[in-house]
Amino acid sequence: TNFMGKKKTKEIEINETEKGLLIILPERCKGCNFCIEFCPLHVLESTEELNSLGYLPPRLKPNSRCTTCAFCQWVCPDFAIYCIKNQNGSTRSADKSGSE
Repeated sequence: TNFMGKKKTKEIEINETEKGLLIILPERCKGCNFCIEFCPLHVLESTEELNSLGYLPPRLKPNSRCTTCAFCQWVCPDFAIYCIKNQNGSTRSADKSGSE
């Protein structure tokens, strides 16, 4: 259902980053924006899609370079965002170019 003309959020958003995955669970978000405000690289922004609670969850900015430092997951009081780092420690750009 739509709320004030906004689209409903997905239940899970999986973002592939250079060093792993950034997972966002929009329906858990209560809109505190700690993840957005305290991200050291400022790679997160609010979506334009309200979750079922009426909040705007975060999303990864287009063309951003999240390092999966996991700071967002430590500041989120609702466990709505977390990171999974690659097991081997390699980065995608290193795998593709061999230069890092």
